Amino acid sequence: MKKIVLIVVCVALSYALSAQIQHGIKVGLNFAKVGGDIPDGSDISNITGLAVYYVFKTQGDKFSYFFDMGYSQSGFKEKFNGVESSVKIHNMEFDFVGLQYSFMSDWSKIRPVLQTTLGVRGSLSGKITTPEGSESIDLDRQFDMIWSLGGGITLTKHAQFMINYGGGFFDAFTEDSGLKNRQIQLSATYFF
Repeated sequence: MKKIVLIVVCVALSYALSAQIQHGIKVGLNFAKVGGDIPDGSDISNITGLAVYYVFKTQGDKFSYFFDMGYSQSGFKEKFNGVESSVKIHNMEFDFVGLQYSFMSDWSKIRPVLQTTLGVRGSLSGKITTPEGSESIDLDRQFDMIWSLGGGITLTKHAQFMINYGGGFFDAFTEDSGLKNRQIQLSATYFF
């Protein structure tokens, strides 16, 4: 098994190194919330946050590998017994495995794209806001493995617009919360 994994990594690395590498800035909006074991009587809704990444991508004809690193916001809004509150978490993210598939090699410079990623998110800080005010929250769970699936279009070789759905593998906030991070991200990337 180790030999197979090593061969796959070597082939992927040789492809990535032989391809043209692009880099750019990705900016987007996260529409985040949590799912899982929601308490009875609790109404959970989305919170909007910012996402900013630096992206590296190989330029292949059909397949492209990429990784990115940056800042994002996640969290949720909750209404429980008539009281509204919101939780906003500030994160650093590193998507270390990214794969894009382009459907057409060059069709009027617009290429539909499918994308999947796997990465890690580290929570930096969090804040809960209630009608009484705001306060910092202690995050027992600092790291989470994250995934996403999405699609979009690439215009020429410099601009890309995507919509992704993703979330975390582990419980959010504490080890036994029963809540999982989920988000939809709309993003635009400019490659230099």
